[in-house]
Amino acid sequence: MYTSTRTGPALPGMYFSRALLAGMAWDGGLYMPAAYPTPIEAPAWRFMAYSELVFRVLRRFARGTCRTLLRSVCRTAYRRGFGCADSNGGARDAVGASWISGRIYLGGLSWGPSLSFKDLAMQALGVAFACVVLRHYHIVGATSGDTGGAACRAIAGSRKVGLLVLSPAGGVSAFQAEQMYGTMAGNVVNACLHGGFDCCQDVVKALLGMRRRDVGTANSINLSRLLLQSAYYLALRERLVTWPGERFCYHIPSGNFGNTFACHMAMICCTQGFHATVATNENNVLDCFLKGGVCVPRSTAVVKRTTAPSMDISWASNIDRLLYDVLGRSGSMAGRAARARCNSAAWVLLAHASHRCLRSCAVSSDASLHVERSMLVELMYRRHGVAVDTHTAAALKSAMLAARGDVQVALETARDVKLKAELHGSYGNCYRHAVPRRARHARHVRPACAHVRRLLGIPAGAWSAQAPSVNDWTAPGKGAVRGR
Repeated sequence: MYTSTRTGPALPGMYFSRALLAGMAWDGGLYMPAAYPTPIEAPAWRFMAYSELVFRVLRRFARGTCRTLLRSVCRTAYRRGFGCADSNGGARDAVGASWISGRIYLGGLSWGPSLSFKDLAMQALGVAFACVVLRHYHIVGATSGDTGGAACRAIAGSRKVGLLVLSPAGGVSAFQAEQMYGTMAGNVVNACLHGGFDCCQDVVKALLGMRRRDVGTANSINLSRLLLQSAYYLALRERLVTWPGERFCYHIPSGNFGNTFACHMAMICCTQGFHATVATNENNVLDCFLKGGVCVPRSTAVVKRTTAPSMDISWASNIDRLLYDVLGRSGSMAGRAARARCNSAAWVLLAHASHRCLRSCAVSSDASLHVERSMLVELMYRRHGVAVDTHTAAALKSAMLAARGDVQVALETARDVKLKAELHGSYGNCYRHAVPRRARHARHVRPACAHVRRLLGIPAGAWSAQAPSVNDWTAPGKGAVRGR
Protein backbone atom coordinates (compact mmCIF):
# COMPACT_ATOMS: atom_id res chain seq x y z
CA MET A 1 0.00 0.00 0.00
CA TYR A 2 1.06 3.57 -0.67
CA THR A 3 0.19 6.95 0.75
CA SER A 4 0.73 10.62 -0.07
CA THR A 5 3.15 12.98 1.64
CA ARG A 6 0.19 15.31 2.27
CA THR A 7 -2.33 12.72 3.47
CA GLY A 8 -0.73 10.37 6.00
CA PRO A 9 -2.67 7.10 6.21
CA ALA A 10 -2.55 4.48 3.47
CA LEU A 11 -4.77 5.19 0.48
CA PRO A 12 -7.25 2.35 -0.15
CA GLY A 13 -6.56 0.43 -3.33
CA MET A 14 -3.28 2.24 -3.99
CA TYR A 15 -0.94 -0.57 -4.98
CA PHE A 16 2.33 -0.62 -6.90
CA SER A 17 0.81 -0.63 -10.39
CA ARG A 18 -1.41 2.37 -9.65
CA ALA A 19 1.45 4.31 -8.04
CA LEU A 20 3.56 3.51 -11.12
CA LEU A 21 0.99 4.97 -13.51
CA ALA A 22 -0.24 7.87 -11.37
CA GLY A 23 3.17 9.47 -10.80
CA MET A 24 1.86 12.14 -8.43
CA ALA A 25 -0.86 11.88 -5.79
CA TRP A 26 -4.28 13.45 -6.29
CA ASP A 27 -3.68 16.06 -3.55
CA GLY A 28 -0.44 17.30 -5.12
CA GLY A 29 1.79 15.25 -2.84
CA LEU A 30 4.26 12.52 -3.69
CA TYR A 31 3.64 8.84 -3.17
CA MET A 32 5.39 7.05 -0.33
CA PRO A 33 5.24 3.47 1.00
CA ALA A 34 2.61 3.28 3.73
CA ALA A 35 5.10 1.19 5.74
CA TYR A 36 8.71 0.32 5.05
CA PRO A 37 9.62 -3.38 4.83
CA THR A 38 11.49 -5.05 7.66
CA PRO A 39 15.28 -4.75 7.18
CA ILE A 40 16.95 -8.01 6.24
CA GLU A 41 20.50 -9.17 5.67
CA ALA A 42 20.87 -11.34 2.58
CA PRO A 43 24.46 -12.51 1.98
CA ALA A 44 23.31 -14.25 -1.20
CA TRP A 45 22.73 -10.85 -2.85
CA ARG A 46 26.47 -10.64 -3.42
CA PHE A 47 26.36 -13.49 -5.93
CA MET A 48 23.20 -12.47 -7.79
CA ALA A 49 22.96 -10.89 -11.20
CA TYR A 50 21.88 -7.27 -11.10
CA SER A 51 18.48 -8.04 -12.62
CA GLU A 52 17.75 -10.58 -9.88
CA LEU A 53 18.87 -8.14 -7.18
CA VAL A 54 16.53 -5.47 -8.54
CA PHE A 55 13.69 -7.99 -8.45
CA ARG A 56 14.44 -8.94 -4.83
CA VAL A 57 14.37 -5.28 -3.80
CA LEU A 58 11.32 -4.37 -5.86
CA ARG A 59 9.12 -7.20 -4.65
CA ARG A 60 9.49 -6.01 -1.04
CA PHE A 61 7.80 -2.74 -1.98
CA ALA A 62 5.34 -4.23 -4.48
CA ARG A 63 3.21 -6.48 -2.33
CA GLY A 64 0.26 -7.86 -4.25
CA THR A 65 1.98 -7.57 -7.63
CA CYS A 66 2.62 -10.69 -9.69
CA ARG A 67 6.18 -11.80 -8.96
CA THR A 68 6.48 -13.49 -12.33
CA LEU A 69 5.69 -10.18 -14.03
CA LEU A 70 8.21 -8.30 -11.87
CA ARG A 71 10.98 -10.79 -12.60
CA SER A 72 10.18 -10.68 -16.31
CA VAL A 73 10.36 -6.87 -16.32
CA CYS A 74 13.75 -6.88 -14.58
CA ARG A 75 15.25 -9.56 -16.82
CA THR A 76 14.04 -7.85 -19.99
CA ALA A 77 15.28 -4.41 -18.90
CA TYR A 78 18.82 -5.46 -17.95
CA ARG A 79 19.33 -8.14 -20.57
CA ARG A 80 21.16 -5.83 -22.96
CA GLY A 81 22.28 -2.23 -23.35
CA PHE A 82 24.68 -2.00 -20.39
CA GLY A 83 27.95 -3.00 -22.03
CA CYS A 84 29.22 0.29 -23.44
CA ALA A 85 31.67 1.31 -20.73
CA ASP A 86 34.76 1.02 -22.93
CA SER A 87 35.51 2.70 -26.23
CA ASN A 88 35.92 -0.74 -27.80
CA GLY A 89 32.43 -1.81 -26.72
CA GLY A 90 33.53 -4.34 -24.11
CA ALA A 91 30.68 -5.89 -22.11
CA ARG A 92 30.39 -5.33 -18.37
CA ASP A 93 27.78 -5.65 -15.66
CA ALA A 94 25.19 -2.91 -15.15
CA VAL A 95 26.91 -1.69 -11.95
CA GLY A 96 30.58 -1.71 -11.03
CA ALA A 97 33.20 0.04 -8.93
CA SER A 98 36.83 1.03 -9.45
CA TRP A 99 39.43 1.81 -6.80
CA ILE A 100 40.79 5.37 -6.67
CA SER A 101 42.98 5.63 -3.58
CA GLY A 102 42.89 4.50 0.04
CA ARG A 103 39.29 3.60 0.82
CA ILE A 104 37.83 5.77 -1.94
CA TYR A 105 36.02 4.08 -4.81
CA LEU A 106 34.25 5.31 -7.92
CA GLY A 107 30.84 3.72 -8.39
CA GLY A 108 30.19 3.23 -12.10
CA LEU A 109 26.51 3.74 -12.89
CA SER A 110 26.75 5.34 -16.34
CA TRP A 111 27.24 2.28 -18.53
CA GLY A 112 23.75 2.22 -20.01
CA PRO A 113 22.51 3.09 -23.50
CA SER A 114 22.46 6.86 -22.84
CA LEU A 115 25.68 6.88 -20.77
CA SER A 116 23.86 8.02 -17.62
CA PHE A 117 22.81 6.47 -14.32
CA LYS A 118 19.20 7.22 -15.30
CA ASP A 119 19.29 4.15 -17.56
CA LEU A 120 19.35 1.82 -14.55
CA ALA A 121 15.80 2.85 -13.68
CA MET A 122 14.49 4.12 -17.01
CA GLN A 123 15.04 0.86 -18.90
CA ALA A 124 12.93 -1.00 -16.34
CA LEU A 125 10.30 1.76 -16.30
CA GLY A 126 9.94 1.57 -20.07
CA VAL A 127 9.30 -2.18 -19.91
CA ALA A 128 6.97 -1.81 -16.91
CA PHE A 129 4.84 0.85 -18.57
CA ALA A 130 4.43 -1.31 -21.67
CA CYS A 131 3.41 -4.31 -19.56
CA VAL A 132 0.96 -2.55 -17.23
CA VAL A 133 -1.00 -0.20 -19.50
CA LEU A 134 -3.95 -1.60 -21.42
CA ARG A 135 -4.33 1.24 -23.93
CA HIS A 136 -2.29 4.21 -25.13
CA TYR A 137 -0.51 5.98 -22.29
CA HIS A 138 1.36 9.30 -22.22
CA ILE A 139 4.60 9.92 -20.30
CA VAL A 140 5.67 13.51 -19.63
CA GLY A 141 9.06 14.39 -18.24
CA ALA A 142 11.28 17.37 -17.49
CA THR A 143 15.01 17.11 -17.99
CA SER A 144 18.23 19.04 -17.71
CA GLY A 145 19.87 16.55 -20.08
CA ASP A 146 20.25 13.02 -18.73
CA THR A 147 16.63 12.08 -18.01
CA GLY A 148 15.51 13.00 -21.52
CA GLY A 149 18.14 10.93 -23.27
CA ALA A 150 17.50 7.92 -21.04
CA ALA A 151 13.73 8.17 -21.47
CA CYS A 152 14.02 8.45 -25.25
CA ARG A 153 16.18 5.33 -25.42
CA ALA A 154 13.83 3.39 -23.13
CA ILE A 155 10.44 4.34 -24.59
CA ALA A 156 11.18 5.07 -28.27
CA GLY A 157 9.31 2.68 -30.55
CA SER A 158 6.72 1.59 -27.99
CA ARG A 159 3.26 1.00 -29.46
CA LYS A 160 1.28 1.79 -26.32
CA VAL A 161 3.39 4.48 -24.64
CA GLY A 162 4.05 8.00 -25.90
CA LEU A 163 6.70 10.35 -24.50
CA LEU A 164 6.84 14.14 -24.16
CA VAL A 165 10.18 15.53 -22.94
CA LEU A 166 10.48 19.15 -21.84
CA SER A 167 13.97 20.63 -21.65
CA PRO A 168 15.28 24.17 -21.04
CA ALA A 169 16.35 25.93 -24.22
CA GLY A 170 20.14 26.10 -24.26
CA GLY A 171 20.32 24.25 -20.94
CA VAL A 172 21.64 20.93 -22.25
CA SER A 173 24.97 20.01 -23.79
CA ALA A 174 25.44 19.31 -27.50
CA PHE A 175 25.77 15.56 -26.93
CA GLN A 176 22.63 15.47 -24.78
CA ALA A 177 20.76 17.47 -27.42
CA GLU A 178 21.75 14.96 -30.09
CA GLN A 179 20.54 12.11 -27.92
CA MET A 180 17.12 13.67 -27.33
CA TYR A 181 16.31 15.66 -30.46
CA GLY A 182 17.76 12.99 -32.72
CA THR A 183 15.34 10.29 -31.59
CA MET A 184 13.62 9.21 -34.81
CA ALA A 185 10.49 7.67 -33.29
CA GLY A 186 6.86 8.58 -33.85
CA ASN A 187 5.93 8.19 -30.19
CA VAL A 188 8.54 10.68 -28.89
CA VAL A 189 8.12 14.47 -28.83
CA ASN A 190 10.87 16.82 -27.62
CA ALA A 191 10.00 20.41 -26.73
CA CYS A 192 12.15 23.23 -25.35
CA LEU A 193 10.90 25.91 -22.98
CA HIS A 194 12.47 29.33 -22.48
CA GLY A 195 13.34 28.89 -18.82
CA GLY A 196 15.21 26.61 -16.48
CA PHE A 197 14.58 23.07 -15.31
CA ASP A 198 12.18 24.34 -12.65
CA CYS A 199 9.88 25.76 -15.34
CA CYS A 200 9.82 22.42 -17.13
CA GLN A 201 9.11 20.59 -13.90
CA ASP A 202 6.26 22.97 -13.04
CA VAL A 203 4.64 22.18 -16.39
CA VAL A 204 4.96 18.45 -15.71
CA LYS A 205 3.36 18.84 -12.28
CA ALA A 206 0.54 20.89 -13.80
CA LEU A 207 -0.15 18.15 -16.35
CA LEU A 208 -0.13 15.50 -13.65
CA GLY A 209 -2.41 17.69 -11.53
CA MET A 210 -5.12 17.37 -14.17
CA ARG A 211 -5.60 13.83 -12.78
CA ARG A 212 -5.93 12.15 -16.16
CA ARG A 213 -5.67 8.39 -16.07
CA ASP A 214 -3.60 8.23 -19.25
CA VAL A 215 -0.83 10.63 -18.15
CA GLY A 216 2.18 9.70 -16.03
CA THR A 217 5.78 10.74 -15.57
CA ALA A 218 9.27 9.29 -15.70
CA ASN A 219 10.82 11.90 -13.41
CA SER A 220 11.96 11.17 -9.88
CA ILE A 221 8.61 12.35 -8.50
CA ASN A 222 7.47 8.88 -9.64
CA LEU A 223 8.17 6.64 -6.66
CA SER A 224 8.69 3.57 -8.85
CA ARG A 225 11.82 5.10 -10.33
CA LEU A 226 13.32 5.67 -6.87
CA LEU A 227 12.59 2.08 -5.89
CA LEU A 228 14.49 0.89 -8.95
CA GLN A 229 17.39 3.24 -8.22
CA SER A 230 17.73 2.02 -4.64
CA ALA A 231 18.92 -1.36 -5.91
CA TYR A 232 22.31 -0.16 -7.16
CA TYR A 233 23.31 1.09 -3.71
CA LEU A 234 22.89 -2.43 -2.38
CA ALA A 235 24.69 -3.81 -5.43
CA LEU A 236 27.69 -1.52 -4.87
CA ARG A 237 27.82 -2.43 -1.20
CA GLU A 238 27.75 -6.16 -1.89
CA ARG A 239 30.57 -5.78 -4.42
CA LEU A 240 32.83 -3.79 -2.09
CA VAL A 241 32.12 -5.12 1.41
CA THR A 242 35.00 -7.07 2.96
CA TRP A 243 33.65 -7.90 6.43
CA PRO A 244 30.23 -7.82 8.13
CA GLY A 245 29.35 -4.48 9.65
CA GLU A 246 31.64 -2.43 7.40
CA ARG A 247 30.23 1.07 7.00
CA PHE A 248 29.78 2.80 3.67
CA CYS A 249 29.31 6.44 2.76
CA TYR A 250 27.87 7.27 -0.66
CA HIS A 251 28.64 10.68 -2.14
CA ILE A 252 25.81 11.47 -4.52
CA PRO A 253 25.75 14.35 -7.01
CA SER A 254 22.08 15.25 -6.82
CA GLY A 255 19.93 18.20 -7.80
CA ASN A 256 16.35 17.04 -7.26
CA PHE A 257 17.25 14.82 -4.26
CA GLY A 258 15.73 11.76 -5.93
CA ASN A 259 18.98 9.82 -6.16
CA THR A 260 19.72 10.56 -2.51
CA PHE A 261 16.28 9.53 -1.31
CA ALA A 262 16.71 6.27 -3.21
CA CYS A 263 19.81 5.71 -1.07
CA HIS A 264 17.73 6.52 2.01
CA MET A 265 15.27 3.77 1.09
CA ALA A 266 18.14 1.37 0.44
CA MET A 267 19.36 1.99 4.00
CA ILE A 268 15.98 0.85 5.27
CA CYS A 269 16.17 -2.39 3.28
CA CYS A 270 19.60 -3.28 4.67
CA THR A 271 20.40 -4.20 8.26
CA GLN A 272 23.90 -2.73 7.96
CA GLY A 273 23.24 1.00 7.60
CA PHE A 274 25.28 3.40 5.53
CA HIS A 275 25.52 7.14 5.13
CA ALA A 276 24.64 9.41 2.20
CA THR A 277 26.22 12.76 1.37
CA VAL A 278 24.59 15.07 -1.16
CA ALA A 279 27.16 16.75 -3.42
CA THR A 280 25.80 20.01 -4.83
CA ASN A 281 27.13 22.98 -6.78
CA GLU A 282 26.79 26.75 -6.31
CA ASN A 283 22.99 26.40 -6.24
CA ASN A 284 23.20 25.06 -2.71
CA VAL A 285 19.53 24.86 -1.76
CA LEU A 286 19.98 21.27 -0.54
CA ASP A 287 23.12 22.17 1.38
CA CYS A 288 21.34 25.01 3.19
CA PHE A 289 18.39 22.81 4.13
CA LEU A 290 20.37 19.80 5.37
CA LYS A 291 22.75 21.96 7.42
CA GLY A 292 20.37 24.63 8.68
CA GLY A 293 16.97 22.93 8.60
CA VAL A 294 15.31 25.90 6.87
CA CYS A 295 13.25 25.64 3.69
CA VAL A 296 13.86 28.92 1.87
CA PRO A 297 12.08 29.19 -1.50
CA ARG A 298 14.13 30.70 -4.28
CA SER A 299 13.14 32.29 -7.54
CA THR A 300 14.23 30.70 -10.79
CA ALA A 301 15.79 34.05 -11.68
CA VAL A 302 18.49 33.61 -9.02
CA VAL A 303 19.52 30.14 -10.20
CA LYS A 304 23.10 30.27 -11.45
CA ARG A 305 24.27 28.62 -14.67
CA THR A 306 27.16 26.36 -13.68
CA THR A 307 29.35 23.67 -15.18
CA ALA A 308 27.21 21.07 -13.37
CA PRO A 309 23.86 21.82 -15.05
CA SER A 310 21.90 18.94 -13.52
CA MET A 311 22.05 20.73 -10.16
CA ASP A 312 20.92 24.12 -11.46
CA ILE A 313 17.51 24.12 -9.77
CA SER A 314 15.76 26.35 -7.25
CA TRP A 315 14.14 23.62 -5.15
CA ALA A 316 14.32 19.82 -4.89
CA SER A 317 10.87 18.23 -5.07
CA ASN A 318 11.90 15.03 -3.32
CA ILE A 319 12.73 16.93 -0.13
CA ASP A 320 9.00 16.53 0.60
CA ARG A 321 9.59 12.80 0.98
CA LEU A 322 12.41 13.31 3.46
CA LEU A 323 10.31 15.80 5.42
CA TYR A 324 7.52 13.24 5.57
CA ASP A 325 9.86 10.73 7.23
CA VAL A 326 11.55 13.27 9.51
CA LEU A 327 8.21 14.63 10.76
CA GLY A 328 7.03 11.23 11.93
CA ARG A 329 5.26 10.43 8.64
CA SER A 330 2.77 13.19 9.31
CA GLY A 331 1.04 14.23 6.12
CA SER A 332 -0.42 17.38 7.67
CA MET A 333 3.00 18.71 8.72
CA ALA A 334 4.65 17.89 5.39
CA GLY A 335 1.72 19.47 3.56
CA ARG A 336 2.05 22.61 5.68
CA ALA A 337 5.70 22.90 4.68
CA ALA A 338 4.80 22.48 1.01
CA ARG A 339 2.10 25.15 1.19
CA ALA A 340 4.47 27.58 2.90
CA ARG A 341 7.01 27.04 0.15
CA CYS A 342 4.36 27.64 -2.53
CA ASN A 343 3.51 30.93 -0.83
CA SER A 344 7.20 31.96 -0.93
CA ALA A 345 7.47 31.82 2.84
CA ALA A 346 10.37 30.33 4.77
CA TRP A 347 9.58 27.21 6.77
CA VAL A 348 11.80 26.28 9.73
CA LEU A 349 12.10 22.55 10.34
CA LEU A 350 13.58 23.03 13.81
CA ALA A 351 10.29 24.55 14.97
CA HIS A 352 8.60 21.18 14.48
CA ALA A 353 11.38 18.62 14.89
CA SER A 354 14.83 18.52 16.40
CA HIS A 355 17.97 18.58 14.33
CA ARG A 356 18.67 15.10 15.71
CA CYS A 357 15.66 13.79 13.78
CA LEU A 358 17.15 15.18 10.58
CA ARG A 359 20.54 13.64 11.33
CA SER A 360 18.92 10.29 12.11
CA CYS A 361 18.16 9.94 8.39
CA ALA A 362 21.95 9.67 7.85
CA VAL A 363 21.96 12.28 5.08
CA SER A 364 24.47 15.15 5.00
CA SER A 365 25.58 17.59 2.31
CA ASP A 366 28.61 19.24 0.76
CA ALA A 367 28.72 22.11 -1.75
CA SER A 368 31.40 22.60 -4.40
CA LEU A 369 32.63 25.46 -6.55
CA HIS A 370 33.62 25.53 -10.20
CA VAL A 371 37.33 25.82 -9.41
CA GLU A 372 37.15 22.78 -7.12
CA ARG A 373 35.38 20.64 -9.71
CA SER A 374 37.81 21.74 -12.39
CA MET A 375 40.80 20.80 -10.22
CA LEU A 376 39.29 17.38 -9.44
CA VAL A 377 38.66 16.69 -13.13
CA GLU A 378 42.29 17.49 -13.98
CA LEU A 379 43.61 15.57 -10.97
CA MET A 380 41.66 12.42 -11.83
CA TYR A 381 42.85 12.49 -15.41
CA ARG A 382 46.53 13.27 -14.78
CA ARG A 383 47.09 11.16 -11.67
CA HIS A 384 44.68 8.25 -12.11
CA GLY A 385 44.01 8.27 -15.84
CA VAL A 386 40.25 8.46 -15.27
CA ALA A 387 38.06 10.91 -17.16
CA VAL A 388 35.11 12.13 -15.09
CA ASP A 389 32.44 14.74 -15.65
CA THR A 390 31.77 17.75 -13.45
CA HIS A 391 28.97 16.09 -11.45
CA THR A 392 31.20 13.16 -10.57
CA ALA A 393 33.94 15.64 -9.63
CA ALA A 394 31.58 17.20 -7.06
CA ALA A 395 31.06 13.76 -5.52
CA LEU A 396 34.81 13.05 -5.51
CA LYS A 397 35.51 16.33 -3.74
CA SER A 398 33.07 15.33 -1.01
CA ALA A 399 34.59 11.84 -0.75
CA MET A 400 38.16 13.11 -0.44
CA LEU A 401 37.22 15.45 2.40
CA ALA A 402 35.22 12.84 4.31
CA ALA A 403 36.36 10.89 7.36
CA ARG A 404 38.76 8.09 6.59
CA GLY A 405 37.08 5.40 8.70
CA ASP A 406 34.37 4.32 6.28
CA VAL A 407 34.44 3.17 2.68
CA GLN A 408 33.82 6.27 0.54
CA VAL A 409 31.98 5.65 -2.73
CA ALA A 410 31.64 8.57 -5.16
CA LEU A 411 28.96 7.92 -7.76
CA GLU A 412 29.77 8.39 -11.43
CA THR A 413 26.39 9.54 -12.71
CA ALA A 414 27.33 10.40 -16.32
CA ARG A 415 30.17 9.90 -18.77
CA ASP A 416 32.54 12.75 -19.50
CA VAL A 417 31.62 12.79 -23.19
CA LYS A 418 28.21 14.25 -22.33
CA LEU A 419 29.74 17.52 -21.06
CA LYS A 420 32.63 18.19 -23.42
CA ALA A 421 32.21 21.98 -23.41
CA GLU A 422 32.20 22.16 -19.61
CA LEU A 423 35.38 20.04 -19.42
CA HIS A 424 37.30 21.94 -22.07
CA GLY A 425 38.94 24.25 -19.55
CA SER A 426 40.17 21.33 -17.44
CA TYR A 427 41.41 18.98 -20.15
CA GLY A 428 42.45 21.44 -22.83
CA ASN A 429 42.71 20.72 -26.53
CA CYS A 430 45.04 17.75 -26.12
CA TYR A 431 42.35 15.43 -24.76
CA ARG A 432 40.01 13.48 -27.02
CA HIS A 433 36.81 12.25 -25.39
CA ALA A 434 36.44 8.53 -25.92
CA VAL A 435 32.93 7.94 -27.25
CA PRO A 436 31.70 4.35 -26.78
CA ARG A 437 31.17 2.59 -30.08
CA ARG A 438 27.48 2.01 -29.50
CA ALA A 439 26.91 5.74 -28.83
CA ARG A 440 28.77 7.15 -31.83
CA HIS A 441 25.68 7.05 -34.04
CA ALA A 442 24.36 10.14 -32.23
CA ARG A 443 26.89 12.30 -34.07
CA HIS A 444 25.23 11.57 -37.42
CA VAL A 445 21.64 12.37 -36.44
CA ARG A 446 21.44 16.12 -37.00
CA PRO A 447 21.62 16.02 -40.85
CA ALA A 448 18.56 13.75 -40.80
CA CYS A 449 16.75 16.28 -38.59
CA ALA A 450 17.68 19.04 -41.04
CA HIS A 451 16.21 17.00 -43.90
CA VAL A 452 12.94 16.51 -42.03
CA ARG A 453 12.88 20.23 -41.24
CA ARG A 454 13.17 21.05 -44.95
CA LEU A 455 10.33 18.67 -45.79
CA LEU A 456 8.10 20.40 -43.23
CA GLY A 457 8.92 23.85 -44.59
CA ILE A 458 10.52 25.14 -41.39
CA PRO A 459 12.98 28.01 -42.10
CA ALA A 460 16.64 27.16 -41.69
CA GLY A 461 17.19 30.11 -39.38
CA ALA A 462 14.63 28.77 -36.92
CA TRP A 463 16.98 26.00 -35.82
CA SER A 464 19.20 26.58 -32.81
CA ALA A 465 22.49 24.70 -32.92
CA GLN A 466 22.02 23.41 -29.41
CA ALA A 467 18.35 23.46 -28.48
CA PRO A 468 15.33 24.23 -30.66
CA SER A 469 12.30 26.00 -29.27
CA VAL A 470 8.76 24.69 -29.32
CA ASN A 471 7.82 26.86 -32.31
CA ASP A 472 10.71 25.43 -34.35
CA TRP A 473 8.92 22.10 -34.44
CA THR A 474 5.49 23.46 -35.38
CA ALA A 475 4.65 23.81 -39.04
CA PRO A 476 2.02 26.43 -40.03
CA GLY A 477 -1.40 24.84 -39.83
CA LYS A 478 0.04 21.43 -39.07
CA GLY A 479 0.14 21.39 -35.25
CA ALA A 480 2.93 19.89 -33.21
CA VAL A 481 5.28 17.52 -34.97
CA ARG A 482 5.26 14.10 -33.33
CA GLY A 483 8.51 12.65 -34.60
CA ARG A 484 11.70 13.74 -36.24
